[in-house]
Amino acid sequence: MRQILLALAALLALRGAPLRADGLAVPVALKVNGLVQDWASLGENGKADYVDAGDVVRHLRLRLDAGVGDGIDVVVMPELAGGVNLLDAYAALEMDKGVDTWGIPVTATVGQFKVPFGLNRMSTPGQLALVDYSSLAARIFNLAAAGPTAGWDDGIMLTVLPAAWARVDAAWIEGLGANQPGSATNPGTKAIQDFSGKLELTPWAGLDLGVSLYQGQLYTAPGSVDFRTPKLFTGAHVNYTAPFGFGLQGEYMARQGDMDGYSVQATQWLGRRLQLAVGCDFSAAYSSNALDASRILGGVNYLPGGPLRVSLQQMASASGPSQALSGGSRSILQTQVAW
Repeated sequence: MRQILLALAALLALRGAPLRADGLAVPVALKVNGLVQDWASLGENGKADYVDAGDVVRHLRLRLDAGVGDGIDVVVMPELAGGVNLLDAYAALEMDKGVDTWGIPVTATVGQFKVPFGLNRMSTPGQLALVDYSSLAARIFNLAAAGPTAGWDDGIMLTVLPAAWARVDAAWIEGLGANQPGSATNPGTKAIQDFSGKLELTPWAGLDLGVSLYQGQLYTAPGSVDFRTPKLFTGAHVNYTAPFGFGLQGEYMARQGDMDGYSVQATQWLGRRLQLAVGCDFSAAYSSNALDASRILGGVNYLPGGPLRVSLQQMASASGPSQALSGGSRSILQTQVAW
């Protein structure tokens, strides 16, 4: 909580127009965005992945973005649903405005940010056509061990746009997200520095192709250095949007020697207000098919206009070699307001 209050205070202080070295005021533009998502669900059961019974505030995020002068953005975003957790807390510096980068746009991001890997997990909750993220990344990276800030990490990231159809993200990070920094028995032990990279190509309008790589550590027991193992994570994805309102996403992820899986999502707009969405994800553990898991989701999104979106979808899960739906089906009504 103290960390978030200090970050917010620093952002608000920027409104006082800091001074440049020559004594002139630096122009500051502060933008505030937010997201509220509420879930009402039926068909609850005791499965571990269905812990939100009845009605729950799924997300409550406030994003503050201060543009400081020319080419510097300071961003703070806490997640307030279910407690107070700091997600984004970084400064993004447009290097090509102060350093000769041969005319290629380069941005350096310093602080805490979402680690670049994959497609689905890089989306914000408001961008998802399905009410929940794919479970693939959570299983591959064991994100349950990282808690509410799973997928975020401290470090530095370079974003390079070598062409209008290409983007490269490369991050050097501490290992706070998929990789816990220590254990209760040895809290001073830190994981070695991790590296993550993502390449995205847009060969033509409406088609995005990408590959991802993460070199780091895996904790098979939450927060335990005793179970730390060097691992290489890889991924590939495709995102296609057709002119007539059809969309298709596909993604593959693998954890070296342990597990791999895929996720697929299809959407279709019916006019400007109604969107149909279906998707599934599957992950297979190499050690035992009893650890295999899958989910299917489907339903409709209604956008009446303005910041409101209402979704009614069905979610079901299965596990084990039979992959039969094991009573884990529920209906979810999601109400979202984004601004």
